[in-house]
Amino acid sequence: MWIFVILYILVMNISQVAASGNATQMYYAKMEIDKGSFKKIQELLSSSRLNDNYNIDNIRITSGCSTKTDKTTCKCEPGHRWIDEVCLPESCCDQESCTFVKKPSRMCIVNTTVSITGSLVMNGDGYQDCLTSQDSQTYKDCSKKLLVKFKEEYNTFIGFDDLTFERFRIGSLIADFKMTIASAINTGDLLTKSEGLARRLNGSMNLETTGIVTMKMPAGPLNYKSTVMIECTSQEDLGENPEWNLRGRNKVNLITNGTVSLVTYEDKRSKVEISKLDELWQGEYRCVYHQKKGITSIRHKASATIDLCLLPDVEVLTEPSFPRCTTDNKILAVKVRCNIRNSTESYTVTVGNTPTESGQSDDANTLTYTKTTIITCGKAEDISLECIFKNRCNQTKTQEVPINIINVEDKFCAAEGDWEDTKSNNVAILKCKRSAGVRRRPCNSNGEWEKEQSECVTLELYEVLHSAEISDIGLGKLETNVADVFSRFQNFSKKEEVNLLANMDASIQVLTTLNQKLKSIDDETTVKDFIESSSNILNKKNEKTWTENKDNSNLTTLAENYLSSVEELIEKSNITDKSKKQTNLEVDTCSSEECSNVVFNTTVTLQKSSDGLVKTAGFKELENYLPNNDEDMEVNSIVVTTTTNRLDKLTITIDFKLHKRRPRDVELKCVFWDNSSRSWSGDGCEWEGSSNEGRCVCDHLSAFSILMAKKPLDVPALSTITDVGLSISIVSLVISLLIELIVWSDVVKTNTLYLRHTSHVNISVCLLIGNCCFLLSKPGRSNATWCQISAVLKHFCYLSMFFWMFCLSVTLLHQAVFLFHRVSKTFYLRFSMVVGYICPFLIVFITYLVYDSGTESSYYSKKTCWLVYKDSLEGSIFTFIIPAFIIVFVNIFSMFVVIMKLLDHNKNAQLVDEKERSAAKTVLRSVVLLTPVFGLTWIFGFAVMMIDLTDKPQGLIVNYVFTILNAFQMRDALMKYFNKKAAASVSNSTVKSESSSTVKK
Repeated sequence: MWIFVILYILVMNISQVAASGNATQMYYAKMEIDKGSFKKIQELLSSSRLNDNYNIDNIRITSGCSTKTDKTTCKCEPGHRWIDEVCLPESCCDQESCTFVKKPSRMCIVNTTVSITGSLVMNGDGYQDCLTSQDSQTYKDCSKKLLVKFKEEYNTFIGFDDLTFERFRIGSLIADFKMTIASAINTGDLLTKSEGLARRLNGSMNLETTGIVTMKMPAGPLNYKSTVMIECTSQEDLGENPEWNLRGRNKVNLITNGTVSLVTYEDKRSKVEISKLDELWQGEYRCVYHQKKGITSIRHKASATIDLCLLPDVEVLTEPSFPRCTTDNKILAVKVRCNIRNSTESYTVTVGNTPTESGQSDDANTLTYTKTTIITCGKAEDISLECIFKNRCNQTKTQEVPINIINVEDKFCAAEGDWEDTKSNNVAILKCKRSAGVRRRPCNSNGEWEKEQSECVTLELYEVLHSAEISDIGLGKLETNVADVFSRFQNFSKKEEVNLLANMDASIQVLTTLNQKLKSIDDETTVKDFIESSSNILNKKNEKTWTENKDNSNLTTLAENYLSSVEELIEKSNITDKSKKQTNLEVDTCSSEECSNVVFNTTVTLQKSSDGLVKTAGFKELENYLPNNDEDMEVNSIVVTTTTNRLDKLTITIDFKLHKRRPRDVELKCVFWDNSSRSWSGDGCEWEGSSNEGRCVCDHLSAFSILMAKKPLDVPALSTITDVGLSISIVSLVISLLIELIVWSDVVKTNTLYLRHTSHVNISVCLLIGNCCFLLSKPGRSNATWCQISAVLKHFCYLSMFFWMFCLSVTLLHQAVFLFHRVSKTFYLRFSMVVGYICPFLIVFITYLVYDSGTESSYYSKKTCWLVYKDSLEGSIFTFIIPAFIIVFVNIFSMFVVIMKLLDHNKNAQLVDEKERSAAKTVLRSVVLLTPVFGLTWIFGFAVMMIDLTDKPQGLIVNYVFTILNAFQMRDALMKYFNKKAAASVSNSTVKSESSSTVKK
């Protein structure tokens, strides 16, 4: 048999070039010899010699081939390997032999052969003609001239084989070349020679070698989810660790230490261990060492492709989903479909024990395997089939296909829209269109459809979530992968599609997943993308989506997962230079001894006892999304979190900006989010009271907010005391008026008595009407119209009562000061009528018009059927308080003047002891009798307005005192007592001077 022998001859020529050192040139020959002469020919060739100028050295047989019919089968000799250009088209690079139709001239090279590709970037001086057409003589002369310069450096390498220019490019002038050296070389020499050449040509050099570094890849195919060890070895110590890359899915990923991969380094060797091989790790592996010297850089590369057996994710369905028997003798044909993603793996597929040769493609990315099953109704029971996929490694993936049959007597949900007939107590499932996931709709035991549950996630977001989940497996640096995920997530968070429950859930899964994988976020751009995306998903327009599962106590809500993840991510983020402000999320930092951070006008102050950074984050809208189990309280501020180094003891002060102004007597509660109880808790936090109504002081760090009661505080038994007191007062006032009518002619004998009793009667009438309206307009038991009318009547009557008190006070003051000046009854009545009724009417009328014509919540409150209090000097209540305050002030002044006059009136008494005793009795009697008549107890009413019920116990005390003093004014008894005693003491002097006079007409 004749065989072909392909060999190379290394020829050394000491005078080929002018450069120092011997130049070498490789020659390849193809010989056809008899197989029996093979060894003899090898011996003859190995002893060949030429003259003194030329020497043939290192003759080797590279490969041997045998020819059968029209095909040639070749094998590389030991120590040799296939050339990529020869073996790649035949897919035999990892095989011992290759079969060719056309005989190649060159097939195998020595294992130590080094292939070099490179680019020389020059300024172009003297070599611009290399950019002309390759067919032109100027191009040929230029490239030849440049080739000589290259060979002067490189052909002195032992084993120098070939050097050619592949192309010339513009960019200054870039020469791309390829060089082969058929023996091992020293990388230091290569770097030095390349550096010298680049400097002589006034340029820079970039080289890539193959052959200096070798890679050992296990022979495939490899089992799915198996563990593999890939080894990379260099011929010499290259002074650094290599870089591992995986090229697959049109992307090059850096291989690092992760949850799946482990990279180790030894002397001249590096290994990568992959513990769970799957489709993500399929592709070409590259091991690259980097060397650089001056303007020259070299990449020493080795590569190999892994041969991996794959197993698919199988999606199964039946058509129809729930076969329905309308009669007992009906025969149904059910089509079973098994779908997988299009794959390079050649599977052996069995559906229901029936082999399926090839799948039908529904689209470019899906392969579908089908089988039709016949079902006979009557006593048909639910059955199941199996889809079995077997790969080249004989591994299998089995997916069960249940077939639920609706028999004649079974309950079912009738088809509706996209939903087919569905058996009761089952869930209908539809694949999402143009998105990832499925739609589910339960059919209950009564055969009634329940609400659809969509798990459809936008494909863009699905890919972001998938990238987050695999960010730490070892494909790429974790920080680089996270930066990419946050950048894509930030872009998606601006879109309208985020306002879907499945998308919102997936968005928060992105944050939760990255939080679990990250220890720190140092890149400023990544932090910015994280803050912005976290802010975007809190937008007000997404409120419905956030609160869709808010009240489900069995599930952790979206807001809870968001808060815990974002709070921890902020703590891990490198935010030191300045605050980060977005629409719904602000972060502020400080590192001083007394830290004060401000977010959304909420100030957080922390007294530090150790070094460390304090971070405060404020979340808008999140307070509306977190569940609130306290039905009597509502959240009234943003959510604020503060983190710092762990401290043994700390005090944190938070000054919240309240969403709603705190109504009077409404209690606030400082709270933090307790993850264990999944609710707001007040443990360790105190509210500073009404004087600092937005301030909370806590002794721990967490997520804080402030709750506000939905209703004002109640004073225990106050309503009962008021009702009883007013009832007694009304009865007493009625009796008092009757007595006045009965004894009027007997009592009213002087001008002074007339004036006093007239005031008493009008005061009693006003108080009587006001008290009656108060009792008849109890909150919750009156309609809106009567509530408004009663508020107007009470406003007018109580103001009239004060103004009549004012008239009485002025009268007594006049009598006490001007003892001999008489006031006519007519003048007093006119004056009193104007002051007592016209003035209150004008105040009420103007107030009614100014406050939106008496509308609810502006003029009166439907909760109290009384005037509105909003804030200091704000609200219709002050049109009552201010006049009443002025009148009470005048009454107090009048009382002191009267007391002083009474004391002065007794100064001529004979005995000092009796004089002092009489003065004391007079003062005491005047205070006791005049105070309730002039309404001085309403001072406690002002205290009620000034002191909030949340300020305990003083708030309760002033309310009780005011209610008791005012509700139990027994006007008839007091007036009677006043007529008997006070008239005698105050008017005695005037009566004596007017004993013979009568009231002026």
